[in-house]
Amino acid sequence: MAFASVAVLAAAANFIVERSTEIVTQSTAPSSPLPIKDIVAPPAPAIEAVVPVETLSGDALIRAIERFDESVYSAVQSNSVEALARYRQLGKEVDRASSQFMARAEALGETSYQSVPAALQQHKRDADRWIELSQNRRKLLREYSETLERMNGRVNTSLDGAFKIFGRVVARQSVMQLNTSLSGLRDSFAAAVRSFSSNPEIFDPLSKAEAAFAQSLLDNGKSLRRAESDAWFTAMEQDFAKLTELRVGLVKTHQELTKTSNGFVEQTAKLVARMPDKAPAVKKRPAKPALSNAQSPSKETNVSQPATMRSTQPADRTSLAKNSPSPAHTSTTTAAEDATPPPATSDMTAAAENTHRLGQTLDPSENAAPSSWQAEEQEEQTDRSLVAWISVAVLVLLLWISIATVRSVVLPVRRLIQASEKLAAGEPCARVPRGGIKELDSLAVAFNNMAERLSQAQAAALDAHHQLEEKVAERTQQLQELAEVDPLTGLPNRRHLFQLLNASLERAAKSNRRVGVLFLDVDNFKNINDSIGHSFGDRVLRGIAQRLQTAAQPLGFAARLGGDEFTVICEDVGDLEQIRAASEQIIRAFQTPIDVDGRELIIGVSVGASIYPDHEQNAEALLIAADTALFHTKSLGRGRASMFTPELLAGASNKFRIEQDLRRAIERNEFELFFQPEVGIEDLQTQLVEALIRWRTPDGRYIPPGDFLSVAEESGLIMEISDWVLRTAIRAAAEWHHGPWPQARVAINVSPRQLLDYRFVDRVRELLTEFDVPSHCIEIELTESVLQTGPATVEQLRRLRALGIAIALDDFGTGYSSLSSLEQLPLTRVKLDRSLIESIDTNARSRSIVRAMIDMCNGLGLQVTAEGLERAEQFERFLGCKNLSLQGYLLSRPVAMDQVFTAMAGAAQRAQELVLLSNPHEEKAPHLSMRGPSSFKQPSATAAG
Repeated sequence: MAFASVAVLAAAANFIVERSTEIVTQSTAPSSPLPIKDIVAPPAPAIEAVVPVETLSGDALIRAIERFDESVYSAVQSNSVEALARYRQLGKEVDRASSQFMARAEALGETSYQSVPAALQQHKRDADRWIELSQNRRKLLREYSETLERMNGRVNTSLDGAFKIFGRVVARQSVMQLNTSLSGLRDSFAAAVRSFSSNPEIFDPLSKAEAAFAQSLLDNGKSLRRAESDAWFTAMEQDFAKLTELRVGLVKTHQELTKTSNGFVEQTAKLVARMPDKAPAVKKRPAKPALSNAQSPSKETNVSQPATMRSTQPADRTSLAKNSPSPAHTSTTTAAEDATPPPATSDMTAAAENTHRLGQTLDPSENAAPSSWQAEEQEEQTDRSLVAWISVAVLVLLLWISIATVRSVVLPVRRLIQASEKLAAGEPCARVPRGGIKELDSLAVAFNNMAERLSQAQAAALDAHHQLEEKVAERTQQLQELAEVDPLTGLPNRRHLFQLLNASLERAAKSNRRVGVLFLDVDNFKNINDSIGHSFGDRVLRGIAQRLQTAAQPLGFAARLGGDEFTVICEDVGDLEQIRAASEQIIRAFQTPIDVDGRELIIGVSVGASIYPDHEQNAEALLIAADTALFHTKSLGRGRASMFTPELLAGASNKFRIEQDLRRAIERNEFELFFQPEVGIEDLQTQLVEALIRWRTPDGRYIPPGDFLSVAEESGLIMEISDWVLRTAIRAAAEWHHGPWPQARVAINVSPRQLLDYRFVDRVRELLTEFDVPSHCIEIELTESVLQTGPATVEQLRRLRALGIAIALDDFGTGYSSLSSLEQLPLTRVKLDRSLIESIDTNARSRSIVRAMIDMCNGLGLQVTAEGLERAEQFERFLGCKNLSLQGYLLSRPVAMDQVFTAMAGAAQRAQELVLLSNPHEEKAPHLSMRGPSSFKQPSATAAG
């Protein structure tokens, strides 16, 4: 390829000499950018310092404004940190001088200067805008110059890569034309930068130069793409597009800059003119120059430095602002500081003269002498022969160099390839003979060193592989042990337990023996972790494992399932009594204290047992059966053992089934609210209805809450169900309150878990607001189990009472009934449990208890509801009581929402019928109230008994 390239160049040179091809030349002298002269502003005229003697004077403020304006001009002309710092400092001085001036004016009662501070702030904002525009213009000029120089450098690079013959450049006409138009563009930009005019038309020549360059780029597009490259031409187009955008930005910025600077000067004149008309007498001191420069300004930078002179006469203050430097001059000077003018165009005069002389020499019409023409012809032929011989010599020399180079490269490379193939095939002894050029010889030495190291590394790798195999075998054995042994206690883990248990079951099946599975759980082990710490708990588990392993050795083996759960497998068991005895033996083994870190701990365990093949046939089923028996043991009390029965598994399965059905019921919205009226004993009217949940199954059956609420409590679904009940009941109360029953009241049962939720009170408030229901329309019913939850319950109840919601205590009289709770809790109603009402018509003791409770609640100001009323005799015993409501199937059963008013009317009618049927003069048995307060104070002997 090199030989062919040189041959083509030689043929081209001979062709040029032979044909005398017309060429376009350009001087090789590189163009240099025009220097930018340092723009130095002349020193400002001296400012005479004055000393005010009158009481009110604006001289100090005027001096501050003057210094501030000088700093603004400096910041506009220079982007230095010092100029900007001085500008900000003098701005603060203007604020201080303004504050002092206004304070003096207020002290003298002058009110005509109230707008001076606002004008000063506007003046400062104009200064900020002027500085910002000057910096933006400086930035645009710098980017324009950089883009222009980048394009010029790209064109010069193309010219530098052209042929050079006898000191001249032979290039394509398209590149030369592009270079010429680019030089014109650079000259126009330099002229625009040097201009001091505020007229935006200074950029018109620049726009015309850009149009000329664009036309040149368009006309020579195909030639430039072919000669340079598509990427080169695309880069030129992108840079030119950026130039156009920058010029548009420069024109816009220049206009805004002129407008802003003029406004700034006018604002200064207005501020000075607004100062007090009468200036105080002054004392003149020697003036000092405001600004000095090391160089005097040249003609190109004839920009006057701001030097605002303050005259002693008020009339001269307007001329002070007028004598400020021209904004256009200042902005132009600022732009010229950072913009680098493009280099001047190359001088083509010498090339044109040489071409003209060459044309005159070759022109056959010249009247030159024949001898002179023949001599020149012979000299030209000699030059052609010399060029041809030199070309042949160069070709021969290049051919010899090419052959030698190829041999010195190809042969060593082939040897390297052959050695590499051997090395890749697994021959570590492969080596490369040295030879060839210096670089390939060094490569051969490096290859041989690499082969030697690879051979050594291969041997080391084989040795390491053998060691690794030994280590893997060792680790595999250790992992096998870890996979089968619990790392904390050393007992078999769950995985190994199943292996051992399956083996025991196989042996028992062959020998017709039984296998007992004991499932153990440590009682209240969580208290140990919470009180002493988990690390101590781990040591306790190790002590339990040692004690359990000792106790299980005569029976079989022990294993740890996880946490505080263990298993003992009793092998080779004959009958069920041996399994029960083994369970009792395990429990007694833990009655002796365990010593852990010097502490003696008494650990209790609960045991559940299952037997193969009586209960289940495989290991997993036996563990499930034993776990079910353990759950039954905990429900009966801890520290005992229970044997599995099929009923336990059926109960667990039934709970699981109910839980799954409940989850589907929540998704399908299968719940409904029924309402049961409570009838007042005095007016026989319904003042309140209790909301009761019912579960409607897909087949149309209704499941009472007692069959599923306990499962919902255990599974945590009670929160979702209770929230649904709360929302539905409040919505029903809203419909009645805003409709046919304005005095509607609805009692809602709330679970303890829902009450203790910190969001419950906020949820109630949110629903009351959403449905626009008064708080007195809602009553919350709680069971007595809530009383055991401590101060948190009392706090929640107080928050509910603060909202105005009534609170009823349901099932009072059973369970955790405490008379002190009636005094401590913020209750409004007490509902007597149905177990107390059941025998009120047949048992005098029951009547006495109920009568005492009603009397006590009346004394505490609490309303009372007797629930579970089912017989007319029970109703009769409550006649004459006050603040008492009755609820039960005798009056009305729970009904759907659309039947509530019918049920209320029926309950009232039923109560009236019962009153009419009762005979108040017949004393078959004493009533709770004899329609007078004395009946409660003087109970009969039978009732007291």
